[in-house]
Amino acid sequence: MKRKRGWSAKVSFKRKLALYSITISAVPVLLVGFLSSSIASRSIQEEVDLNHQTLLKQVEYRLNHLMENLGIHAVSIATNVTVERSVESGPPDRNDVSQTMDMMETLRKQVNFSPIRYDVTLIYKKFDHVYSSVHQSIPYSRSVYETIMQNTQTNRNAPFVVTPNTFNNKELMLFRPIPLHSYYTEGIVVLNVSIDELSKVLGDSEEQEQYRGRMAVVDKDGRVMISSNDKDIGAKLASTTDLYQFWKNPQGFDGPIRIDGVAYHLSSLKLKTYDWTIIAMTPMAELTQRSAAIKKVTWEIIGAIVAFWILVALTGSNRLYIPIERMIKRVPEEYAGSMEGTDGLKMLESVLNETIRDNRHLRSRIHADLPSLQENLSRHLLWGDMTDAEIRNKRDQLGLPLHGSSFRVCLITADDFAVLTENYQGKDQSLIQYALRKMAEEICETVLPCLALTTQPGQVALIIGESGGSEAQGETERKLGEIAANIRLGTEQYFKFTVSVAVSRSYKNYYGIKQAYREATELSAYRILMGPNVTITEQETERAIAQSGREIVSLQKSILTNLTGGSVEEANGLLSKLAGRIGESVANPETMFGIFDYLLVELDSLLHEYGCELRDIFAEDLHKKLHSLNTLSAVHDWLSSSVFPSVAAYLDTSQVSRQEKAVQYVLQHVHDGWDADLQRIARQYGMSVSHLSRLFKEKTGEHFSDYLIRERMTKAQDWLLRTNMPVKEIAGRLHYSNVQNFNRTFKQYTGLPPGAFRKKAEEEGNGSEH
Repeated sequence: MKRKRGWSAKVSFKRKLALYSITISAVPVLLVGFLSSSIASRSIQEEVDLNHQTLLKQVEYRLNHLMENLGIHAVSIATNVTVERSVESGPPDRNDVSQTMDMMETLRKQVNFSPIRYDVTLIYKKFDHVYSSVHQSIPYSRSVYETIMQNTQTNRNAPFVVTPNTFNNKELMLFRPIPLHSYYTEGIVVLNVSIDELSKVLGDSEEQEQYRGRMAVVDKDGRVMISSNDKDIGAKLASTTDLYQFWKNPQGFDGPIRIDGVAYHLSSLKLKTYDWTIIAMTPMAELTQRSAAIKKVTWEIIGAIVAFWILVALTGSNRLYIPIERMIKRVPEEYAGSMEGTDGLKMLESVLNETIRDNRHLRSRIHADLPSLQENLSRHLLWGDMTDAEIRNKRDQLGLPLHGSSFRVCLITADDFAVLTENYQGKDQSLIQYALRKMAEEICETVLPCLALTTQPGQVALIIGESGGSEAQGETERKLGEIAANIRLGTEQYFKFTVSVAVSRSYKNYYGIKQAYREATELSAYRILMGPNVTITEQETERAIAQSGREIVSLQKSILTNLTGGSVEEANGLLSKLAGRIGESVANPETMFGIFDYLLVELDSLLHEYGCELRDIFAEDLHKKLHSLNTLSAVHDWLSSSVFPSVAAYLDTSQVSRQEKAVQYVLQHVHDGWDADLQRIARQYGMSVSHLSRLFKEKTGEHFSDYLIRERMTKAQDWLLRTNMPVKEIAGRLHYSNVQNFNRTFKQYTGLPPGAFRKKAEEEGNGSEH
């Protein structure tokens, strides 16, 4: 009996010891697991709500920005003197051609200068006429606009908006009276924005792909204006649906809402200005799937930890029980019990391995998104629209190799884009563009840290930082030459086209990246002199070629300025100089034709500003005609005797007024040479200097002297920041008679003398880098 009681005591004590150890170690872990999974579920919900609010705010901002821009353009059109005169005198078919062309040109400029694509409609109420910039004119009495005006209560001269599909209209319409002070009694301007343009407020295709839910904008009548699902656009919410009830009272819904059999979590934001509602919808299946995955991982980890502690508790209890067990060994076998353990370490190892795999997966996803973020930042660097502080912050966040006190830009450009597009089409072209950027980046990174991005089709830019003195810069230039040579060689070997590499000089601070990019772009133009598959730098290009290139570019600009200004004889004289310079410095016929091709392209671009094109003047293709000529003299004779006189004659007889030509001529002189002789130009166009000055003020909004000073000071700041050019030389290039006058004007404009301005910029650049 005693032995039996001893065995009973032994078993009871051992089990109690193990149970107490397991309870003390496992229960807190289980509680933590329960709390962790609950917190994780709530965190997912909060994350979705936060993402919804972010998306809603983005769409709200884009909608407000779109409507604000439309309002500005509507006011600009409604207050335009030409448009008011047209509304007062009648529609185009009742006006003279000049007034009609002025009105149409005014509307065209307004549309072209807008970041939003819209169509313009002018309503001549007194004349029962509707003019549209894209559709045929119709009577006002038979148009949808009369229906809208009859069914809309206007608040005096306040603007109002008609959403798509309200009156069987397929566009958003913004109404404004003309004149602005009238009460929609004389004329009306209507800006029409298509649904496709409106849909851009929901984000581009990449943003919509990242957001897997649905988004919609509902107007005050419950009609879907914009939606990520095209089938919903124009539909009116049925009053029997949950979505309608949510739209009416968002606070009255806590749970999910079913739409087409799918449960969604909804968030909304109301635009008070227009009484529109933005709704974001995320499928509940995605939320529950993420929540279940997190709970699964959490409980697997908790299970492993509990198993581990059970093993520890059992081991501890066994060790504590060893003295008793030694005594039990003396007990006969029929009274001994068996003991079993659990291998919790293997389970913990399995859970840890799974956690490591999940961590690697998350890192790979972050790494996959990193290139797009880096490329976006790189574009801002090239555009120069970020401060040094913003750039350093983004640089550290994204781990970009943008360290150094100065920077260079290498611009890799396909020599013949037509060859590239001919050999690679569709998706192949995008793949080749990516392969070119990747190859350039890998070649550069083996020598120097760099950042690569695609600037445009057939072109890749490399941003490279450097630090140190002149010796370090010399070593960097040598390495850049090696990189450029390897990129050209690799392109020639692996692709069906060749590239040229333009390498800029070194520019200080992050702001200098914009200047370096501009210089690399300018250097890239020297391919017309040097031929394909070359490396172009200020240091390595022969001075004679560089000087001839600058002179050729300068002569081209002067030819175009004189030709469009009506000075054919001066243009022909400059053409003779250009032909002579080409004959001296260009030996390659392809380069010669490239220079004249470029001249024709620039001439066509300049004619666009006058509202015409080369094909309006010539029936034949001038580029084909150019390449059919065999000698330089033949090209010279053809341009001087045929092309130039025809262009000048066309401009003389075109609808472009001499006044507009005179102002454009002044602007070309200011932009090309930072000076213009108003007396000579006024005399050339048969008007007084005061009249020309008044026309210039009407065109630019500034007096000529103010405009000229602003252009000069902008160029002076550019040279002071990105070059070591002496102040005296800058003053001379900007046509100041002495340095004192230049210094005084510069200080009045910037608040600092030129030398102090340059020194402050250098100190800020050095301080920002530290």
